[in-house]
Amino acid sequence: MCRDRRCNQGFALPAAIFVLVVLAAIIAAMMRIGSGQIAEQSLSLLATRAHWAAQSGLEWGTYQVKNGSPGVCFSASGHTIGRFTVTVSCSVTGYAEASATNNVFRYNLRAEATSTGVGVDHPDYVFRAVEASLVTRN
Repeated sequence: MCRDRRCNQGFALPAAIFVLVVLAAIIAAMMRIGSGQIAEQSLSLLATRAHWAAQSGLEWGTYQVKNGSPGVCFSASGHTIGRFTVTVSCSVTGYAEASATNNVFRYNLRAEATSTGVGVDHPDYVFRAVEASLVTRN
């Protein structure tokens, strides 16, 4: 057993190093969690924008059907809205009702929004599709 002061010196340095290492580990873990949340929020925002871009394409298609010739679909089209390419497609089926022929038309519209300029394997790639059916009578 050591009775002089020299034996008890140097205890504070290992304790201080231990505290610094633990604090550094906690800070690194918090930064990693924070950056993951930021990336998740960014992707969620892109997905919401893609949904609304596809929705606007669907509304454009609805306008084309309502203001076009009965029983005729518009040709598939691609539009750029912000960072997204929106493709709108249409198919139509005619039905006979009572004694008239082809006076009821069912239009199936599909709008797809994809990220512009990035591939499927890119972290910022987003794809959303919306569909709608319209029935018109002459």
